[in-house]
Amino acid sequence: ARTNQDHLDHRALAEKVLTLASALNFHDRRTRGHSERTRALAELVIDELGLSEEEANEVRWGAFLHDIGKLLVPAAILNKPGTPSPMEWDELRQHPAEGGRLVRPLRPFIGAGVDAVASHHGSFDGTGYPQGLRAEEIALAARIVAVVDSFEVMTAVRSYKRPMSATAARQELVRESGKQFDPSVVRAFVNVSLG
Repeated sequence: ARTNQDHLDHRALAEKVLTLASALNFHDRRTRGHSERTRALAELVIDELGLSEEEANEVRWGAFLHDIGKLLVPAAILNKPGTPSPMEWDELRQHPAEGGRLVRPLRPFIGAGVDAVASHHGSFDGTGYPQGLRAEEIALAARIVAVVDSFEVMTAVRSYKRPMSATAARQELVRESGKQFDPSVVRAFVNVSLG
């Protein structure tokens, strides 16, 4: 993953990134399937917002690849029982920037999907990481991925926590609307009927 990818043609690069995305399920066993579920939730928001096909594909790719940078975080940290130490959190917080670097050469094909990977932990109020962008400085694809990623994490079964109900997770998204999350994306997500 750390090798220079600029010399690869786009088809070979896309194949390599998809292989890496598959490898993430084995590297980070606690969140197996998370990227696929995040992409599926993003599809619901795409429909609710009525995005163009180009924008929809950017969101789809961004959602699917959003955690690809975790391949560069040691598996011992990702799979550690209990809460990470402050040093481990620092390493975990590098995954958006690392992921953005990994997929940057795919920008001609996935456009703002690259920004979704690099900025999905940005906060609407500017307090997020890694760049500290705020509001519309954060690509729409990243703002959508931030909402659906958070919802999926809150409602998913994990060995280290109990899942929230869909209702409680939606309430949390609404509470963080305008702070962590884009209010228009939260509104779109809340309008989606979930089983």
